[in-house]
Amino acid sequence: MRRFSRVACCLAAVCLVAIFPGCRHSDTLEEIIYDQLKDGQIDPLPPFDISRNNAGNTERSNDLQPLEEDRNAERADVEEKALPLPGDTGTPPPSPPPNTVFDNSGHPSKAPSGRTNDPSVNGNTTLPADNTNDDEGGGGMGGTGTQGESAAPDSSALTSKQVVDAYGRTVDIPENVNTVAGVGSLAVLTLILGGADRLTAADSDLLGSGMAVSAFAGIGRAAPLWSGSGGGPLSPDSFERLLELHPEVVVEESGRGTLTDAQVARLEESGVGYLVLPATTSLDGLCAAAETMGAVLGDQSAEHGANAHARAAQYVAWLKSAALTAAHAVGSNSVYTLYLADWDDDARYRLFNENFTTLSGKGGAVVHSAAMDSGKALSSYLALANVMNTASRYGISAKKLYFTPLISAYRRMEISGPRADGMATAGQKLLEQNGSSLGKPDFKILLVANARTAEKIKASALWNVYPHIDSGNGSFNSDGFLDEEGNLVRTQISGQYDIVVNPRGLSSWTDGGCESVLESVWAAWRFHGALSENDVRRHIREFYSLFYRLDLSAAALDAILEGAP
Repeated sequence: MRRFSRVACCLAAVCLVAIFPGCRHSDTLEEIIYDQLKDGQIDPLPPFDISRNNAGNTERSNDLQPLEEDRNAERADVEEKALPLPGDTGTPPPSPPPNTVFDNSGHPSKAPSGRTNDPSVNGNTTLPADNTNDDEGGGGMGGTGTQGESAAPDSSALTSKQVVDAYGRTVDIPENVNTVAGVGSLAVLTLILGGADRLTAADSDLLGSGMAVSAFAGIGRAAPLWSGSGGGPLSPDSFERLLELHPEVVVEESGRGTLTDAQVARLEESGVGYLVLPATTSLDGLCAAAETMGAVLGDQSAEHGANAHARAAQYVAWLKSAALTAAHAVGSNSVYTLYLADWDDDARYRLFNENFTTLSGKGGAVVHSAAMDSGKALSSYLALANVMNTASRYGISAKKLYFTPLISAYRRMEISGPRADGMATAGQKLLEQNGSSLGKPDFKILLVANARTAEKIKASALWNVYPHIDSGNGSFNSDGFLDEEGNLVRTQISGQYDIVVNPRGLSSWTDGGCESVLESVWAAWRFHGALSENDVRRHIREFYSLFYRLDLSAAALDAILEGAP
């Protein structure tokens, strides 16, 4: 009987893993997801799998960095144990069934329609206020976000709620959250769902954006504490400023690195709620983050504020609808592209052997490996339109790499420079996939980050379209040119191709932003012709009108499509 039980458990586990493949990035999944979407077999937004992602945990999600890499696992465990539910006596109660929430007395009641307390479904869990007063005035209450002073908490701020973040940590935050600090997509989600008045601090790129200033009145009151796009932790002075502002909640995207461990510890010591949200590099991660932010910001419509719950639901529904539009339009047709993230003018290349230098010069194209955020995000959204970014199959470590289409059996190719961690090997044929290559009907577009990179590619000898060479004796038959000794230098480019700049709006479509789903709609038009340009423009206008409250001019829309908003 015991053996039978073990076998049954194993079979059940296998079934569960099979049910939730959409929660994890997979190259295989990217290749089959199109048909499933087209036939209506799957929802494009499967439930987000909250996973601690520790080495011994079989449930893992690539939307989360391993906890031991992102935050010290031992400290996180201690914190989680130190955050009991209201009324906890130290003895863990039996787990409530799914779809259970708790009323103010701590008794179970029926969950609201469409919601569940199961974090594997929602990506977050909220519990109504426990009506516990904070006599110390801590808990992150009352930060204004503008004056560097802590306002006295109002009566609504004296109650709290609990939110389960992406690592499964139950965190107490005020019932009515009025001040939030964060960067990138999470800052934009705060603006979309709660309004500019509730963003206390963010990154300088966002707060300095003319489009953001036009879209969100009052955004200038937020403090630009993170430099650039917020890709690194706060400086000591900026962190002290953040503590002075005393936001009620600080949010950080998994794997982003916007705070150090020491800074997180000081936030929590100061009573500031700290939440890690899912990475927004995929549709399911973005939607889970939006739902969590909706729970954090709550419903303030009774006080003439925003109903972030309803706003998040509207936003998620729109994202899912746009993804399905792209998937249904392209059907089963699939094509390839390669995304070049940068051009390095200072790089030097050389094709040589001990006797000859066949080709040398300056300038090199940079690709991002599959593990980089831009590699994950762009590949994920292109995949929804049956477009494979071939770099998504290269490497598992987060690296920037130089890449050239030229391959020689008798010459060595070297590229070196300051903007990359090395170069893609000659064996990684990023422009050759399953019998196709750049220049063939299903591989006509090279996708690049900006107009400057496009111009550099056009002028580079490395990226020329070389003729087809047949030796006559059968020793070689390929595209390329002959070196000084009559040996073939082969190119992975087989014909004329287009160089297209990837669009960019207020949020990056490439790195994984709040509007990245528009990449899928755009790709259905640009790569397949399955949607019209007018369809794409309508989707962009609608998104900006609904969620940024911005009526795009024709010129502004053109700039987005040209990658230079």
